[in-house]
Amino acid sequence: MKISGVDIRPGNIIEYEGGIWRAVKIQHTQPGKGGAYMQVEMKNLR
Repeated sequence: MKISGVDIRPGNIIEYEGGIWRAVKIQHTQPGKGGAYMQVEMKNLR
């Protein structure tokens, strides 16, 4: 199942690169030049 980056919230559990991860901190960044992006701090649950 695919989800958009903006749908990730702190506390969500996701599967990424074969591991189970929990989103700890999320920051939406929009620099003055270039496209916006999401920074997600994740913790491995395994």
